[in-house]
Amino acid sequence: MGDQDQETSERQDDLFYAFAQIILTRLKVFVEPLGGMPVRTRYYVSFAEDCSSHTSLQTKTDYRTLLLHYQHQAFLEDETRLQEFIQQQEEFTSHALSAYAIVFLNNFLLLDAIRDALERYNTLDLTRDQLLESYHRYRDFWAAPSIRYKTVIPLLNFSSDVTQEITVGTTMVLSPFTPDEKTQLWNSDVDYYPNVLIPIEYNAFLRSRYKLACTHLQEQNKEYSTEEINKELLDVLTALRLTKAGNVGAPAIFENSELYSMAMGTPMITRTDDYDVRQSGAEYGITEAELSQVTSLYANLQRLNSLSRRGGLVVALRRFNRAYSREIGEDKIIDLTIALESCLLAGETKELSYRFALRGAALLSKSKDPKETKKLLKAIYDARSSIVHDGKTLAELKRDNRQTPSGHATQEFLRQSEELARDILREYIIQMSNRHLPVKEFNNQLENLIIEHLTSTEQAGE
Repeated sequence: MGDQDQETSERQDDLFYAFAQIILTRLKVFVEPLGGMPVRTRYYVSFAEDCSSHTSLQTKTDYRTLLLHYQHQAFLEDETRLQEFIQQQEEFTSHALSAYAIVFLNNFLLLDAIRDALERYNTLDLTRDQLLESYHRYRDFWAAPSIRYKTVIPLLNFSSDVTQEITVGTTMVLSPFTPDEKTQLWNSDVDYYPNVLIPIEYNAFLRSRYKLACTHLQEQNKEYSTEEINKELLDVLTALRLTKAGNVGAPAIFENSELYSMAMGTPMITRTDDYDVRQSGAEYGITEAELSQVTSLYANLQRLNSLSRRGGLVVALRRFNRAYSREIGEDKIIDLTIALESCLLAGETKELSYRFALRGAALLSKSKDPKETKKLLKAIYDARSSIVHDGKTLAELKRDNRQTPSGHATQEFLRQSEELARDILREYIIQMSNRHLPVKEFNNQLENLIIEHLTSTEQAGE
């Protein structure tokens, strides 16, 4: 730092300290008629290793409310001057009000640094060093081109033997969700912002043992957005769901910036694009060794981005993921069938049922019995048609025998349908990304393979 910059910095320090002293003096005056320092009482939840929790009442000095009271009083004191501005000529009024707004907002930002020092040291008698420590942190924060957020996304119904951070996306890492982290997140100061609703059920959060995390850089001159996080998250979830069965989900994004602000709602808690996922259900279990399959599938999904609309799989991927939000079996079958049709019947208008079953059986012929695959695909296609066109229920279509409990046939059909949809969609993603082919071209190659196989079979029979 040059001599001139050093002098400017010291001058700014002096001005801030003088400003802070005025504010602190005013705050002491406000405290007396209030009968003492304002306090805030809230429920505080502590989480334990065994997925239990303890709730207690926490009381702390509310410096934020005290500073907002000061800001309100300052505004009231300026009311007469503002009225005079408004009564002037329009050109003068606009300039004067703009100048006043800039000063008002700058003062509001400076109050953040004062609040930070008040909460760190819990006294109105702050020293120069204590005030400048907070001021310098906030000054660097204001000057930075981006705000750095620590992003945490709790995973629902997820278990693993992972004990340390493992990268599973472009920026996202998977790791255990510790009780201390859960306690910190759940007790974030969102009660400062009454319009914020936590989009994750308490019991689901309580049971969560793992999380995805990353660092999110938000440009200061742009509106706050989690769009890129949601894109990456949905691809990670898709890769997980295509690897194994289980109701893994992630409905909420928790974000904390490096510093708190009274002007902007921090921490931020937002819904993900997976918000509608079932927040309870079958456990998704995966070992650290199996995660290599997830990262490989994630890489396949990224390669599909070079093709228009991911090679034509956008609807298939969306419908497959949407099936994880369905509570009703018939809705789930409809979603899974649409996902399969978007792959197997892309661009087709004739012989749909036949091509649906034949292509699926051919695609998985190396890993599954084609006859069994064809039979199940036909059953899925027919069930969807009966549900949509005849109003049938799965209970009517899949009746239990006397040896099985009520609803067993329906649940088994749903399980087999989801497993087959998973296998087919995964195979499409792997082969299309490796060959760099859109779905229609890939299906043409699949048709040629089927014809070649039938031709060779006929010739062998002769």
